[in-house]
Amino acid sequence: MRTKLTRWLIPPALLLVLVFLAAPSAFAQVGQAGSQQGLPLVIGAGYSTFATDYGPAGTRMSAPAAWVDFYPQDLPAKLAGLGVEIEGRDLNYQAPFRLRETTGMGGVIYSFPRWYYFRPYAKFVAGLGGIDFPNAGTIAHPYSHDTFLVTAYAGGGDVRVLPHLWVRAEYQFQQWHQTFGPHDLTPNGVTIGAAWDFRIPRPPAKQ
Repeated sequence: MRTKLTRWLIPPALLLVLVFLAAPSAFAQVGQAGSQQGLPLVIGAGYSTFATDYGPAGTRMSAPAAWVDFYPQDLPAKLAGLGVEIEGRDLNYQAPFRLRETTGMGGVIYSFPRWYYFRPYAKFVAGLGGIDFPNAGTIAHPYSHDTFLVTAYAGGGDVRVLPHLWVRAEYQFQQWHQTFGPHDLTPNGVTIGAAWDFRIPRPPAKQ
C-alpha cells in the first residue's frame, strides 16, 4: 500500500514543492508599493451533486463543499495563474441507503487568463476519502467504513459579480483507488458555489 501511495502522490507533490518555493517572496511583496495588494487567497463554499458509482445505477448524493486557493505573487510569466488548492466535501444527503463519501484533498490549480468577467481554471488534487456503507461483515466483526487514496481532476470557471465576489461552477472526476478489489470507484459530479477573492487587481498599465 505504501508503494502505491508513493507512486500516485509523487507527481502532485513535486508541483506543490515548486509553488511553495515561490511562497516566501509572494508574502514579502504583499502590501508593498508597486505590487498586487491584498492576501493572495481565495476562500469559497458551495453545494455538490455527485454520481456515487456505488450501489444501484443512478445513485446520486449531494453535500456542502469548501475550498481555499493560494496564488503566489510575482511568479515568472510562464507560471502566472498557478496556485495551490485545499478542498473538502462530505457527500451524505439524498442517499437511498446508508452511504457516505467524504474527501479531503489538496493539489495544484491553474487559472487561465481572465476573459472579461470569466476566469476558467483546471486542477489536480489528491488526498484521502472515507466511505460508509451497509455492513459487509458480521455482527462480531462489523465492516461498514473504509479509507482510500483519492485523486481527482476538475475544471470549471469563476464569474466575477462584485470586485471580490466570484461565482464558481466546477465538474470533478474522482478516482478512489483499488476500492474493494482491483477496480477504482469513480464518483463524479458538479459543484456550484461562491468565493471571496482577497486579492486587489493591479491597475491597468499606462500606455
